[in-house]
Amino acid sequence: MALAPSLSHHEPAILLYQPDHSPTPILEAPGLRASTTHGYTILMIRPWQGRTPVIPASCYVDVSAQIIGDVVLGENSSVWMNAVVRGDVHHIRIGANSNVQDCAVLHGMRYKYPVIVGDWVTIGHNATVHGCVVEDACLIGMGATVMNNARIGEGSIVAAGAVIAENTVIPPRSLVAGVPGKVRRELGPEDRDLILQYARNYLDYVKIYLAEPR
Repeated sequence: MALAPSLSHHEPAILLYQPDHSPTPILEAPGLRASTTHGYTILMIRPWQGRTPVIPASCYVDVSAQIIGDVVLGENSSVWMNAVVRGDVHHIRIGANSNVQDCAVLHGMRYKYPVIVGDWVTIGHNATVHGCVVEDACLIGMGATVMNNARIGEGSIVAAGAVIAENTVIPPRSLVAGVPGKVRRELGPEDRDLILQYARNYLDYVKIYLAEPR
């Protein structure tokens, strides 16, 4: 397996640690945690057809998360337990200070639609974000689904369990709920504060997890 260089200048992610008998990893970055399988310590971050994830050292990626292929994370972003960011059939871009929570899935549509996630975005537990655009400062609620070629406008909330159908364009500062998802009201300053507070909470969690002993 070819090894990627260090992450100090936004270069590709670590792929493999040395066998357990050696105390020194081949490559290391603060935001990544490893597990042990068959005597090797492995991160579930891997290239696909020559494209390797780019993960700044300020990010936290849980050992159980899978990040594959043409994926770029912004500074201070995080990918949590059992989440999948699958940049094989199209690219995925996640902005700064954003978080992808436990068991969420991000995946593009082959030959058509990438996944673009802006800055200060929270993607909640078990959400599916597929071939779509989520603009800055949005909250995608737990178990929500955003489908191909949809666009979630800046500062919006997609409520837990909502389904945003293909080709839907959600205006900025909207609260969307239901199946199919419909705009329920326009959001105000207090709603934006809530969205940003969720993102700030995860920035705190990143610092805590990065400080944990290996």
